Amino acid sequence: MRIITIYFNYISVRIFFFLFFSLIPIGCYFFRAPQIEFGNIIVINPFYKAVSQLPIWLYMVNYLTIILAINVILLYLLTTYYILNKRGTKRIHTKYNDLLVGYLFDYLYDETSIDQEKRKKLTRIKKCLRSDIAKRIFLNRLRRVHLQMEGEIRERNFNLLKALQYTSFLRAYLQSPYLRHKLFALRIISDFHLQGYEGYIYKLTKKKNRILSSEALVTLIKLYIFDDHLFLVDFTQILSVWDINMIINKVQQLNKSFNYAKLIRSEVPEISVVGIILSRLDKRFNLKMEVKKKIESHNKLVSEQAFLAYITFAKEQDDFDYMIYRFEAASENTKLQIIKAIPSFKNKRDKTKFLNWIVENKPLKFKIEAIKMLLDIDFDFYSSRYKSSTDLLIKNTISHVQSINF
Repeated sequence: MRIITIYFNYISVRIFFFLFFSLIPIGCYFFRAPQIEFGNIIVINPFYKAVSQLPIWLYMVNYLTIILAINVILLYLLTTYYILNKRGTKRIHTKYNDLLVGYLFDYLYDETSIDQEKRKKLTRIKKCLRSDIAKRIFLNRLRRVHLQMEGEIRERNFNLLKALQYTSFLRAYLQSPYLRHKLFALRIISDFHLQGYEGYIYKLTKKKNRILSSEALVTLIKLYIFDDHLFLVDFTQILSVWDINMIINKVQQLNKSFNYAKLIRSEVPEISVVGIILSRLDKRFNLKMEVKKKIESHNKLVSEQAFLAYITFAKEQDDFDYMIYRFEAASENTKLQIIKAIPSFKNKRDKTKFLNWIVENKPLKFKIEAIKMLLDIDFDFYSSRYKSSTDLLIKNTISHVQSINF
């Protein structure tokens, strides 16, 4: 019944404005015609004699002036209604917020074990929750208590939520045409980890509204409703960089690892990126070869993130050789990370040779990083090779590095 009411309010407002603006051209025609026939019904225009004597341009000016005046009056009435409604909502919010907070803490901190007394307090709370505004106020208050409290109080708070039979209310809000309703329901479901709404939420992830789809996706991840979050493997919706960052941040906050390998293998580039980044942040060195395969990807984002993860995992001489082999094909950011990773390998001669090649052949920003690495890896080579160099660019690079170090 609630969802019908929500949609009725939503549609009725739009029908009103549609009819109002439709009547503008209809009225323009009607007032210029002597009569209009609807089947057997004939509507006589009482203003015909007056307007028929006017030139068409003067008629249009007068008609549009009347329409403008009606619009001003309508706008004034709507503005007044909005202000009065907002004031009424604020009064209700203040009244119920204070009242319900008192009832809530009276219920939560009640030390009596008498069931009848608890039922009375629950009934008292339910009587205050007859409007959607009051329900939203109270559910939001319960949500805050749930996030701030621990132990028995938190359990009582959750049991109170279940006793209020919130299911139909949240489902109606998830299906509501209003964005604010959907976001409110998602927030409650997410913070309470409520089950049974995954079908509704999954549909919301496919919405064109990026705010809504992102919030729905993050809610699914937070709920743990799918084993190891593997629902992402079959997720076909294109993720933005914002979505990817939100997913990664949320998983890190949850502090729970899962099957990254299946995400990395996903054919959806964005999902593969999520798996690659998370495996890097979680230091899953056992996935080095899975990540290495993705370096060859035609998708630039996948390839770059895979290379960055591989650099983090690289420890063996074969890893060093592969990074040098792929250096020219890497992005600028990846090239810088390769240079910075060089000191972690053992073969001093190969490292010095590679860094020397960078200094002599690559642009300034790469030269700077290479010189920095050489100072730590092979200072003797650095001193003999570059301190007396006549190459102006190399001299400028050394001067820049020295100014940073000193």
